[in-house]
Amino acid sequence: MMYQLSRDESFDAFVFRRLRGLSSIVLCEGVTEEKVFKKLVEKLGIEVAVPIGVTECGGLPHIYDVAAVVLSLIIVISRKVRRIGVIVDGEEMTPIERVKSILHSLKSRGIAVDVTEEVCNQLYRVGISGPRSIELLIAVNGVYSYSFERHSIHDHGLLLAQRLGAVDSSRVANLRLAEEAVGRDELLKLIDRATPNTLRECFKHIACMIELLFASRPQRS
Repeated sequence: MMYQLSRDESFDAFVFRRLRGLSSIVLCEGVTEEKVFKKLVEKLGIEVAVPIGVTECGGLPHIYDVAAVVLSLIIVISRKVRRIGVIVDGEEMTPIERVKSILHSLKSRGIAVDVTEEVCNQLYRVGISGPRSIELLIAVNGVYSYSFERHSIHDHGLLLAQRLGAVDSSRVANLRLAEEAVGRDELLKLIDRATPNTLRECFKHIACMIELLFASRPQRS
Protein backbone atom coordinates (compact mmCIF):
# COMPACT_ATOMS: atom_id res chain seq x y z
CA MET A 1 0.00 0.00 0.00
CA MET A 2 1.21 3.51 -0.82
CA TYR A 3 0.48 6.31 1.63
CA GLN A 4 0.32 9.96 0.63
CA LEU A 5 2.49 12.01 3.00
CA SER A 6 1.63 15.70 3.06
CA ARG A 7 4.51 18.13 3.51
CA ASP A 8 1.97 20.42 5.19
CA GLU A 9 1.83 18.07 8.17
CA SER A 10 3.96 19.05 11.13
CA PHE A 11 6.99 16.84 11.59
CA ASP A 12 5.60 15.65 14.94
CA ALA A 13 2.48 14.39 13.17
CA PHE A 14 4.65 12.89 10.45
CA VAL A 15 6.72 10.96 13.00
CA PHE A 16 3.99 9.63 15.23
CA ARG A 17 1.22 9.07 12.69
CA ARG A 18 3.12 7.91 9.63
CA LEU A 19 6.80 7.12 9.87
CA ARG A 20 6.75 4.24 12.34
CA GLY A 21 4.55 2.04 10.14
CA LEU A 22 6.40 2.46 6.83
CA SER A 23 9.02 0.20 5.26
CA SER A 24 10.21 2.74 2.65
CA ILE A 25 9.74 6.42 1.84
CA VAL A 26 9.97 8.10 -1.56
CA LEU A 27 10.78 11.82 -1.61
CA CYS A 28 9.85 13.42 -4.92
CA GLU A 29 11.19 16.82 -5.93
CA GLY A 30 7.75 18.11 -6.90
CA VAL A 31 4.20 17.19 -7.81
CA THR A 32 5.14 16.04 -11.33
CA GLU A 33 7.72 13.56 -10.05
CA GLU A 34 5.26 12.26 -7.47
CA LYS A 35 2.52 11.71 -10.05
CA VAL A 36 4.95 10.05 -12.47
CA PHE A 37 6.23 7.69 -9.76
CA LYS A 38 2.71 6.59 -8.80
CA LYS A 39 1.66 6.21 -12.43
CA LEU A 40 4.72 4.07 -13.22
CA VAL A 41 4.03 1.78 -10.25
CA GLU A 42 0.52 1.31 -11.60
CA LYS A 43 1.50 0.84 -15.26
CA LEU A 44 4.37 -1.54 -14.50
CA GLY A 45 1.95 -3.77 -12.62
CA ILE A 46 3.85 -3.59 -9.34
CA GLU A 47 1.99 -5.07 -6.38
CA VAL A 48 2.48 -2.75 -3.41
CA ALA A 49 2.61 -5.39 -0.68
CA VAL A 50 4.53 -3.30 1.86
CA PRO A 51 3.66 0.14 3.28
CA ILE A 52 5.47 2.88 1.36
CA GLY A 53 5.12 6.60 1.95
CA VAL A 54 5.31 9.00 -1.01
CA THR A 55 5.54 12.78 -0.81
CA GLU A 56 6.48 15.77 -2.93
CA CYS A 57 8.92 18.19 -1.38
CA GLY A 58 7.92 21.48 -2.97
CA GLY A 59 10.82 21.91 -5.37
CA LEU A 60 14.55 21.38 -5.72
CA PRO A 61 15.80 23.54 -2.80
CA HIS A 62 13.43 21.87 -0.33
CA ILE A 63 14.23 18.25 -1.17
CA TYR A 64 17.71 18.66 0.35
CA ASP A 65 16.19 19.80 3.66
CA VAL A 66 13.45 17.16 3.72
CA ALA A 67 15.90 14.34 2.94
CA ALA A 68 18.16 15.38 5.81
CA VAL A 69 15.31 15.67 8.32
CA VAL A 70 13.69 12.38 7.33
CA LEU A 71 17.00 10.51 7.47
CA SER A 72 17.76 11.97 10.90
CA LEU A 73 14.35 10.88 12.20
CA ILE A 74 14.62 7.39 10.75
CA ILE A 75 18.04 6.82 12.27
CA VAL A 76 16.68 7.71 15.71
CA ILE A 77 13.11 6.40 15.90
CA SER A 78 12.20 3.94 13.14
CA ARG A 79 13.31 0.34 12.97
CA LYS A 80 11.15 -0.54 9.98
CA VAL A 81 12.22 1.98 7.33
CA ARG A 82 15.10 0.46 5.38
CA ARG A 83 15.08 2.45 2.16
CA ILE A 84 14.57 6.06 1.20
CA GLY A 85 14.10 6.96 -2.45
CA VAL A 86 14.83 10.44 -3.80
CA ILE A 87 13.65 11.49 -7.28
CA VAL A 88 15.29 14.74 -8.33
CA ASP A 89 16.02 16.68 -11.53
CA GLY A 90 19.58 17.03 -12.74
CA GLU A 91 18.91 20.62 -13.91
CA GLU A 92 22.29 22.11 -14.92
CA MET A 93 24.25 19.34 -13.15
CA THR A 94 25.29 15.92 -14.40
CA PRO A 95 23.76 12.98 -12.51
CA ILE A 96 26.85 12.35 -10.39
CA GLU A 97 27.20 16.07 -9.64
CA ARG A 98 23.62 16.12 -8.36
CA VAL A 99 24.25 13.07 -6.18
CA LYS A 100 27.44 14.57 -4.76
CA SER A 101 25.56 17.80 -4.04
CA ILE A 102 22.89 15.94 -2.06
CA LEU A 103 25.47 13.91 -0.15
CA HIS A 104 27.47 17.04 0.68
CA SER A 105 24.30 18.56 2.11
CA LEU A 106 23.67 15.45 4.23
CA LYS A 107 27.25 15.36 5.51
CA SER A 108 27.06 19.04 6.46
CA ARG A 109 24.11 18.11 8.72
CA GLY A 110 26.00 15.36 10.48
CA ILE A 111 24.68 12.37 8.51
CA ALA A 112 27.41 9.84 7.73
CA VAL A 113 27.25 8.39 4.22
CA ASP A 114 28.97 5.22 3.09
CA VAL A 115 29.88 3.86 -0.34
CA THR A 116 28.05 5.24 -3.41
CA GLU A 117 27.25 2.86 -6.27
CA GLU A 118 25.47 3.45 -9.59
CA VAL A 119 23.14 0.43 -9.72
CA CYS A 120 21.25 1.45 -12.89
CA ASN A 121 21.68 4.29 -15.34
CA GLN A 122 21.23 7.47 -13.25
CA LEU A 123 20.15 5.56 -10.13
CA TYR A 124 22.61 5.63 -7.24
CA ARG A 125 22.59 3.57 -4.05
CA VAL A 126 24.19 5.12 -0.98
CA GLY A 127 24.73 3.39 2.34
CA ILE A 128 23.91 5.48 5.41
CA SER A 129 26.29 4.71 8.27
CA GLY A 130 24.67 4.02 11.61
CA PRO A 131 23.46 1.33 13.99
CA ARG A 132 21.49 -0.47 11.25
CA SER A 133 21.24 -0.84 7.48
CA ILE A 134 19.60 2.06 5.62
CA GLU A 135 19.83 2.61 1.88
CA LEU A 136 19.38 5.92 0.11
CA LEU A 137 18.37 5.50 -3.55
CA ILE A 138 18.82 8.66 -5.63
CA ALA A 139 17.25 8.75 -9.11
CA VAL A 140 18.44 11.73 -11.17
CA ASN A 141 16.11 12.85 -13.95
CA GLY A 142 17.36 13.98 -17.35
CA VAL A 143 18.07 12.61 -20.82
CA TYR A 144 21.56 13.96 -21.41
CA SER A 145 21.61 13.19 -25.11
CA TYR A 146 19.34 16.24 -25.39
CA SER A 147 21.33 19.48 -25.41
CA PHE A 148 18.91 21.39 -23.18
CA GLU A 149 19.75 24.24 -20.81
CA ARG A 150 18.34 22.21 -17.91
CA HIS A 151 17.42 18.56 -17.52
CA SER A 152 14.27 17.33 -15.80
CA ILE A 153 11.64 14.60 -15.58
CA HIS A 154 10.13 16.15 -18.72
CA ASP A 155 13.15 14.94 -20.73
CA HIS A 156 11.92 11.39 -20.18
CA GLY A 157 8.43 12.44 -21.24
CA LEU A 158 9.86 13.87 -24.44
CA LEU A 159 11.80 10.65 -25.09
CA LEU A 160 8.57 8.72 -24.56
CA ALA A 161 6.70 11.08 -26.90
CA GLN A 162 9.28 10.41 -29.62
CA ARG A 163 9.00 6.65 -29.10
CA LEU A 164 5.21 6.90 -29.45
CA GLY A 165 5.43 9.15 -32.52
CA ALA A 166 3.84 12.13 -30.76
CA VAL A 167 6.83 14.45 -31.31
CA ASP A 168 9.25 14.34 -34.24
CA SER A 169 12.98 15.01 -34.21
CA SER A 170 12.70 18.27 -36.16
CA ARG A 171 10.71 19.83 -33.33
CA VAL A 172 13.12 18.58 -30.67
CA ALA A 173 15.99 20.40 -32.37
CA ASN A 174 14.28 23.75 -31.72
CA LEU A 175 13.49 23.23 -28.03
CA ARG A 176 15.32 24.90 -25.15
CA LEU A 177 13.61 22.72 -22.54
CA ALA A 178 11.66 19.47 -22.79
CA GLU A 179 8.62 20.92 -21.01
CA GLU A 180 8.06 23.24 -23.98
CA ALA A 181 6.83 20.14 -25.82
CA VAL A 182 5.65 17.87 -23.00
CA GLY A 183 3.99 19.40 -19.95
CA ARG A 184 2.81 17.50 -16.88
CA ASP A 185 -0.65 16.59 -18.17
CA GLU A 186 0.70 15.42 -21.51
CA LEU A 187 3.43 13.44 -19.76
CA LEU A 188 0.89 11.51 -17.68
CA LYS A 189 -1.27 10.84 -20.74
CA LEU A 190 1.76 9.48 -22.61
CA ILE A 191 2.54 7.12 -19.73
CA ASP A 192 -1.04 5.84 -19.90
CA ARG A 193 -0.58 5.09 -23.63
CA ALA A 194 2.77 3.33 -23.36
CA THR A 195 3.55 -0.34 -22.81
CA PRO A 196 5.46 -1.44 -19.69
CA ASN A 197 8.56 -2.25 -21.75
CA THR A 198 8.59 1.20 -23.36
CA LEU A 199 8.20 2.82 -19.95
CA ARG A 200 11.12 0.80 -18.58
CA GLU A 201 13.25 2.07 -21.46
CA CYS A 202 12.27 5.74 -21.09
CA PHE A 203 12.19 5.87 -17.27
CA LYS A 204 14.86 3.27 -16.56
CA HIS A 205 16.17 4.97 -13.42
CA ILE A 206 12.73 5.17 -11.76
CA ALA A 207 11.71 1.68 -12.89
CA CYS A 208 14.91 0.34 -11.36
CA MET A 209 14.22 2.25 -8.14
CA ILE A 210 10.74 0.74 -7.95
CA GLU A 211 12.18 -2.77 -8.27
CA LEU A 212 14.70 -2.11 -5.51
CA LEU A 213 12.11 -0.53 -3.22
CA PHE A 214 10.06 -3.71 -3.38
CA ALA A 215 13.01 -6.08 -2.93
CA SER A 216 12.98 -8.14 0.24
CA ARG A 217 15.90 -6.50 2.02
CA PRO A 218 18.53 -3.81 1.49
CA GLN A 219 21.98 -4.62 0.18
CA ARG A 220 24.94 -2.79 1.58
CA SER A 221 27.50 -1.66 -0.96
